[in-house]
Amino acid sequence: MSLQRSLVQDRVFLREEWNDSIYRTRRQNAFILAVNCLHPCEPVFALRMGTGPKATTGFDISLTELEDVFLLEIGSEAGRMLVAGLPYQPASAFLLPVRNKGIEKR
Repeated sequence: MSLQRSLVQDRVFLREEWNDSIYRTRRQNAFILAVNCLHPCEPVFALRMGTGPKATTGFDISLTELEDVFLLEIGSEAGRMLVAGLPYQPASAFLLPVRNKGIEKR
């Protein structure tokens, strides 16, 4: 499911005046893993809709695949709790500009 579509559904089904308890429970129990795309195939729906190629909100963890490593970004407390039990290294000052340059090319 599209991350942006989920955020739109949240605005509809999680309003104070509308309480969809089934939807609320499913969203509370969901874990969202976003994948940032540096090399998308054409046509690129996310680019045409102005929602990509990098997820900026609404995810627990996002991954960006570089040449020989994945960059992981934590987007929520659930994501932070998951990563806390995993071995990882903080991204170097070199890798972040590589990711950003790849995303800006789109």
